[in-house]
Amino acid sequence: MQMSKFVIFITLVFSLTSNILAQNLPFFGSIPIDTLRYQEIKGYPYLYQDWKIATIYGRDSTIYQNVKFNFNGYTRKFEVLEKRGVVALDDNLYEKISVKVNDTDSTQQEWFIRGLHYDLALILANVLYNREIKLIRDFRVRISESAYEMPAQSIPKYKFVPSRQYAILYKSKLQVIKFTKKSIGKALGDKVLVATLVNENKLDLASEAD
Repeated sequence: MQMSKFVIFITLVFSLTSNILAQNLPFFGSIPIDTLRYQEIKGYPYLYQDWKIATIYGRDSTIYQNVKFNFNGYTRKFEVLEKRGVVALDDNLYEKISVKVNDTDSTQQEWFIRGLHYDLALILANVLYNREIKLIRDFRVRISESAYEMPAQSIPKYKFVPSRQYAILYKSKLQVIKFTKKSIGKALGDKVLVATLVNENKLDLASEAD
């Protein structure tokens, strides 16, 4: 019996130590990114205006903490700032990402979660509100092209154009919505529930923070 307890204890210690060491290793399967690649394009392709602190959960149970993180809406890739530079992750290797969106308030978080719904089975969906009701954002960026017309030549110019679409996941039903009580009420099928959520959380439904 004593030997069995000792073996279990050693196994737990080894497992915890492995996770701690893994947090300091480079991300497996990541690809180095040229940080100057968008110099000729006006605007910004990222979801967050600056690097956010995230915890990234690998599908192999490895946990990476205090990671400087962002999401590129143009390439649809998760990017991480490491000591060696910026790398793009292979998102197939990760199960969940939690992101601190407010540096001074640790309760304000967003998530990227795999497997929320069969329509989202192959992606890490961006979840803004993560309870029985889930508010999901789809952030995408395209490049628009125009030109400066000059004598005898046309000079192209490029600009990032972001777009956001939202959906509610409730009782296994996924519906695209707008930020209005009417749209959310229709998605949930329960106007009383919407009114309760709005009142309890003091929402005006005018921004993502709400």
